[in-house]
Amino acid sequence: MQQTVARLYAKLIQFMVHAMRWYQKSRSRRAIGAIFKPFALDFQDQLSEVHELSKNVDEIATTAAQAELRAVHTKVEDVYRELTLARMEIKRLGDVVTLEADRTFRVMSCMCYNLVFSSAKANSIKVLNRSPHRFS
Repeated sequence: MQQTVARLYAKLIQFMVHAMRWYQKSRSRRAIGAIFKPFALDFQDQLSEVHELSKNVDEIATTAAQAELRAVHTKVEDVYRELTLARMEIKRLGDVVTLEADRTFRVMSCMCYNLVFSSAKANSIKVLNRSPHRFS
């Protein structure tokens, strides 16, 4: 790419030098030169080369841009895959947390039930022990 751009700049400078020399000629020399060496013969070859080099630079730039776009597309696909895996892992961990929370709730419910039941049983035994009508 750099070599093609350098050649394009060199050709443009050559064209400018040629045009400057033509403009530095007197009017009469330019008029006579136009008869014997018209624009098409004098400048057309250089303009064609400039145009061709310019097309080459455009083609190289387009090809490089497409390659860069493919590389970016590949990276985006990789990031999307990683994001999908991360989302699946987050969902799995959420399911594990929910399952553990349910288990904890059931254990706590059983413990509360046992605590209430044993407390009620202890209270009823105390009531029976204090009762004046004990069976002996």
